[in-house]
Amino acid sequence: MSATRFDLSRYLPYLLNRAGVRVALAFTDEIRRFGISLPMWRVLAQLWHADFQRQSDISERTTIEPATLSRLLRSIEAKGLIVRTRSPTNGREVGVALTKEGRALTKRILPIAVRYEALAAGTIPSDKINMVKDVLIEIYRNIASYHDALKGRQENTVAATQNKRLRHKTEKRRHGTRAIRISAP
Repeated sequence: MSATRFDLSRYLPYLLNRAGVRVALAFTDEIRRFGISLPMWRVLAQLWHADFQRQSDISERTTIEPATLSRLLRSIEAKGLIVRTRSPTNGREVGVALTKEGRALTKRILPIAVRYEALAAGTIPSDKINMVKDVLIEIYRNIASYHDALKGRQENTVAATQNKRLRHKTEKRRHGTRAIRISAP
């Protein structure tokens, strides 16, 4: 699609977002009666998939930012649905697991999630749905790879700018009464 012939209604990121938002809104309306939000559900579903996980792995697999996830986990833990424990070998590492109540609630919501997948698929043949899933995984990888590279370039630019400022400060100080070396933080 060229910039001169841009058609939002056929623009892939727009279509992905539009479909995702529509499913999320409807699904959220259904799970609200259980007292949880969609992000909470994503965490519970991820823990159902593999019960005891590091908090950092949950963040990566659910694409929830670490700080946001930490607050979210506190809320889920306050509801008695998960338990968090510090690793005995690494005090900075936190493991998360479903409680009995969390497992029971997740089991009750799973059929609703499965129904929404079926509703989204409609009459589309399963081979096409599987192909769409594979394509979505690839799209995610493509964007993640690009974004990671972009972040790396931005971090390098920031570091270079900081180094330039530090060199400038050092030069200014050398012309004074004494030369001091300033190192980057």
